[in-house]
Amino acid sequence: MTITAKLFSGGPQFMGVAVDSLQGLKKLISKVDGQSKIEYFQKPCIAKERKIYVFPGGLTSYWDTVLKTQDLLVIRNDILQGDGYYGSCAGAYYAARQIEYTDYDRVYNKQRPLNLFPGKCIGPLIPNNCPLDVIDYAKDTKAFEFGAKAIRVQWLETQEVGYVLIHGGGYFVADEDAKNVEVLARYVDVPEMGYKIPNDQTAAVVRCGNTILSGVHWEYESTDLHDESFFSLYPDVLQKVRNLKQALDSSVVFRRVCFDQIWKKLKSNQSSSAEIFDYHHVQNGFKSSL
Repeated sequence: MTITAKLFSGGPQFMGVAVDSLQGLKKLISKVDGQSKIEYFQKPCIAKERKIYVFPGGLTSYWDTVLKTQDLLVIRNDILQGDGYYGSCAGAYYAARQIEYTDYDRVYNKQRPLNLFPGKCIGPLIPNNCPLDVIDYAKDTKAFEFGAKAIRVQWLETQEVGYVLIHGGGYFVADEDAKNVEVLARYVDVPEMGYKIPNDQTAAVVRCGNTILSGVHWEYESTDLHDESFFSLYPDVLQKVRNLKQALDSSVVFRRVCFDQIWKKLKSNQSSSAEIFDYHHVQNGFKSSL
């Protein structure tokens, strides 16, 4: 059966999505899977085709203006019927039952209505120290590197470790009574960086049935970042970007192999553990400002 990768493209003119993340995921999926179709979508439609929903990085507050309650019901029902869901960074926050997100002096603690992961996505893992006078994330997506970092992640099946880009992504904590939740990868550097996160709560990538959520961006390569001339006025940032590119270049194969495993798991068509929840979060129409 042909599988279609349905990449969420946000609102009009890609409003609310990180275009580089969206394009990077499209490119990465085509590399690990040359048979599946890849399509962008803004609104889900009821179709018999087997599909995997892919939600990239971005700002979920904009997504809430695009995807309404009925749209989320369609997506959720598709997952229950055997389709897949992959969420990267914002796409992961969007699918968790609850999010805890700290943005400078504002703390968001919200129920997310899609509710495909029985637990919390907490972030950002690495506090954002981007200068506020440099970038407005809602308007300027070209200065992505100001908040991006490379972090070491361990893929648990192989115990291999490599660098992956993170930009506001979080970590996952499943509910104590959660069923069928598997941690696929963990952050390696968190204890070394001094963050007060228990070692058993460093989940970077989790699987819950047909749903896989990632706090990191497997799709970014060093070639996706701006050249050095872009940062000529910010020498401190320039050196950081050089280090970021060097780290990403050292782990190209690692990221490709790990995402290949992610995609194969999504295509395996196992029944989703989301069926252990009901629809009350969606039907109550919870909204989020994240």
